[in-house]
Amino acid sequence: MIGTRNYTLNVPQGLTGPAVGLLISLHGTGDTSAGIERETGWSSYAAAHNFIVAYPQGTEFDKTWHFEQGSVDVTFLEHVVTDIESTWCVDTHRVYADGWSDGAIMSQRMACDAADLFAAVTSWEGTDPTDPNPLEPSAVGTPCTPSRPIAVGIFQGAFDPISNLVVGLANVRDWTRRNRCPATADPTSDRYGTHTNYQPCAAGTNVAWRVEYNTTHQWPTGAIGQDLRDQLWNFLDSRTLP
Repeated sequence: MIGTRNYTLNVPQGLTGPAVGLLISLHGTGDTSAGIERETGWSSYAAAHNFIVAYPQGTEFDKTWHFEQGSVDVTFLEHVVTDIESTWCVDTHRVYADGWSDGAIMSQRMACDAADLFAAVTSWEGTDPTDPNPLEPSAVGTPCTPSRPIAVGIFQGAFDPISNLVVGLANVRDWTRRNRCPATADPTSDRYGTHTNYQPCAAGTNVAWRVEYNTTHQWPTGAIGQDLRDQLWNFLDSRTLP
């Protein structure tokens, strides 16, 4: 518990090394910390790849995130990280955020507002955090002004009707502009999707756009789900906080 808010923490047995990475995994609207842990499979993956993963719970009354600049959820997630670091041997240069849907937008908000805390972030089926939040009465977008260039991975399903490819490309363009990346990049393809890597960007960062085949707005299962975990973690784990 942090005040009246809570998060679920998974620290796998047998972690090795003086300190390990930390992943903050954010659920979508209406979901829970238990739900995102079950759906993503991050806990078993963390055990196999030697890191800690935490699942914060969105606000109690609507189980969502308020991704406006400087919101109460920005502060809450910063406190989650510092709370974990006060007890466990976390490598403070390897703290990451990932989210799904509304949680994906919140993950990107942490890149905007807490680039001094997170080494990199990824987003599965989200939109840019400057878009208006339909759950807020004002529904007015707020700026994204990172304190430094930060690596961001935009991940989507090819058949997502909500965060579709047009939305995803616009999201990618926003981050390549912020990070001063090349305007174009050549995609590569593999068995499970396409991957476009925009680099070099400012301060040695990059922006990646991954599209998973045969996937809608849900977290995929089976081999595609395993590929998504691999793609997300490989992107995050390749970055350290300067």
